[in-house]
Amino acid sequence: FTGDDFEWLEAARAASSAAGFTLPADVNGHFRPLAEWLWLIEYESFGLEPAGYHLVAVLLHALASLAVFVLAARLLDRRR
Repeated sequence: FTGDDFEWLEAARAASSAAGFTLPADVNGHFRPLAEWLWLIEYESFGLEPAGYHLVAVLLHALASLAVFVLAARLLDRRR
């Protein structure tokens, strides 16, 4: 973990110990509900084990790459 990761982890820990399913508190003045939700889910699933966070990051990057590939293929196919 690097940078503000520790702040996000602390916010996820606080949210997971709160009653009910709530998003972590605003960290560094940013409101990113999807990222906050993902951090909470990852914290609940992996705790402080970095391997799980890395796996999720690799899967999300692979999914984004696939989406770009499909979009490019469709755009290039329309030009023919």
